[in-house]
Amino acid sequence: MGNIKPGLFGIDHSNRDFTKSISWGKNQFNSSFPAALACYMSQKNLDPVYLKVDNQLEIYHDKISVSSILGLDYTSPNLFFAFERDYIPYQDIVIGNLPRIDLVTIDMSQQNLCLRGIEIKLTALPDNTTCELSENQYGSEIVVRPPTIVYLAVSIAKTYQQNRSILLSYLDPICSQIQDWTSPRLVLSIINELDELTQPRIKRDEISNIILGGGQKLLSPERRFDAIILNTPNLFD
Repeated sequence: MGNIKPGLFGIDHSNRDFTKSISWGKNQFNSSFPAALACYMSQKNLDPVYLKVDNQLEIYHDKISVSSILGLDYTSPNLFFAFERDYIPYQDIVIGNLPRIDLVTIDMSQQNLCLRGIEIKLTALPDNTTCELSENQYGSEIVVRPPTIVYLAVSIAKTYQQNRSILLSYLDPICSQIQDWTSPRLVLSIINELDELTQPRIKRDEISNIILGGGQKLLSPERRFDAIILNTPNLFD
């Protein structure tokens, strides 16, 4: 066990070298740890929660397999994690250059075929609108960067690139029903539907199964999560 190099569970091929401290900085760890957590959940046969919107614009909770998120099973020797790069398949409908996205998964056996472009946000719980409520009503903050909006818009455009009339038919009735998405009242109305909020399926002591080879010693904590990992007694004993 003493010869294990610092690393993250499931991320065997990547453009980040987790044996080096530079790969454990704030901007790196915030995207690489959630990717490793997803791989670990897959190993335990746990599907992440997946928020969907039905035809009535109602949000409901479902599950999604990690392999569907990544495009390959995390155990595949052909899966490559490319952090902070552009998602090439969208380039043909964009004038100029696309902004970099947090993670692009690649199939190395298919001439480095891009599988997924994923925005990752490691956020705080609770946020400022739910911090005064009881724990079972906590909600996490939602962070949306400009590149997130770009990729959402481009992904919709790509899907309907050859069927623009269908997209128009979808937008017309939906846009007329949109209300104030910033209203706390609307957001809080769905909090009670969250089955994993107070009973997390991945326990705190399992972090040592995700951060490997003493990788936590390379952290330079600037955020609460990093600091908790580094300062929690016996977490890696």
